[in-house]
Amino acid sequence: PAPQAPVAGRPRVVNMVFCDGSPVGGVQTWALRLAREFATGNLGYEVRTLLVTPQPETVPAWAADPTTHTSVCVFDPTSDHTEILETIRRSVAALEPAIVLPNFTDVCYMVAHQCRALGTRIVAVAHTDHDYYRDLMTTYSGWDVGVGVSSACMAWVRPLAGSRPTRQ
Repeated sequence: PAPQAPVAGRPRVVNMVFCDGSPVGGVQTWALRLAREFATGNLGYEVRTLLVTPQPETVPAWAADPTTHTSVCVFDPTSDHTEILETIRRSVAALEPAIVLPNFTDVCYMVAHQCRALGTRIVAVAHTDHDYYRDLMTTYSGWDVGVGVSSACMAWVRPLAGSRPTRQ
């Protein structure tokens, strides 16, 4: 994405969503609704969505609508892993986040933790009560706030968080 200066007085949240074209799941829809809600309400934060994909044809049409506050990062899946990480990290950095939500992909968590070293905070979201999310949040355990979408998720997010804030 092109560099975008944050709105003064409103910390920017970058919601990273891996876009693989799968019709299963609702994280993209949730990200779209979250950005729109924060744009229309006076909720104190500016929310941007960054769709991360190796397949530009999987990017939904709504991403081009400026009211969705969405940017796209396309990376070459045949590139070296460090080059892929750097491509995604530069895309996140161009958005100047104060907070990053890496969501459900290993590569997004890796980049979020690279950004954390520069002062960006991480909100880890458990979108389902599945071992995959537990593994992500355990492997990339340097997040600042944990969110679980259900009481089942919160049953393992709270102990994993220790003294860090959690919300359902």
